[in-house]
Amino acid sequence: MPASGSRQEALIATLIVESLFPSTQGQQIPPADKLQAPQVGDRRLHPPGTMDEGSYSGIPVGPPPGLIRVGPTLPAIPRLVTDQDVSLFGDFAQCLDTGADENGEYVKLDLTCTICLTSKLEVPEYVRAHDRSDSEEVEGLTVLPCGHFFGSWCLEKWLRRVDRRENYPHCPLCRFELVYRCGHYLPPRVYDTSEKRKQQIPLTLPEHGAIPARCGMCFELEIENAVDTFCTLLFPPHVPEGDLMFSQSRELLEEASIQFRGTIESLYTMRDLYVHW
Repeated sequence: MPASGSRQEALIATLIVESLFPSTQGQQIPPADKLQAPQVGDRRLHPPGTMDEGSYSGIPVGPPPGLIRVGPTLPAIPRLVTDQDVSLFGDFAQCLDTGADENGEYVKLDLTCTICLTSKLEVPEYVRAHDRSDSEEVEGLTVLPCGHFFGSWCLEKWLRRVDRRENYPHCPLCRFELVYRCGHYLPPRVYDTSEKRKQQIPLTLPEHGAIPARCGMCFELEIENAVDTFCTLLFPPHVPEGDLMFSQSRELLEEASIQFRGTIESLYTMRDLYVHW
């Protein structure tokens, strides 16, 4: 008798289970009361835990649930998202990067420009609802700080029609003014399908994003003026000779001023590493 847990005992147990649950293809299944344990030589094999006498009957049709092999899962059918389902860029922004919504459900996008109502908006191929035909008009996806999105060409034509002398350029839907507090133009952002959203489109206002008070040019000019004023206060350009403790004090002050200015400039130029409106 082989030791418990040996390979021979495992093979015998497997033979018992397979013989008690024969295949239904092309075979007649005998009644349950006629089924007997298989016989090896002059010894009849019984399932572990049963008596040697009598026959063993069980479920004759197929193996028990624990022995059923599970096949590969079928791919999930993506959910179609159109203009009736979303109104702001933040409603589908996550789908552009991952191909799925916040619930993990796969999504296909079929979006149309809300200005011309005909052109399809360009999105990554893996979330595109269908292949583009040569006759179909396709525009780039442009996003405004208010969260509304349009076709790039249509929005550009819209903004050109606005009389800049009387009105600031604004969103065609909510009339959000595309202007910084400094008075300069706040440009829209064009979505590039080859880049991730985080690298090119800032958070919109409905997504708790923020707009700087000044444009980049005014921000740099303000920093430069602040640096010049601070350097002048710390290191006056004209110092009387009697006020210098050492003969090289003037050279030391000038060198410190240059280093200080370089440090400040390196700090505010770091803003280029972050996406902002």
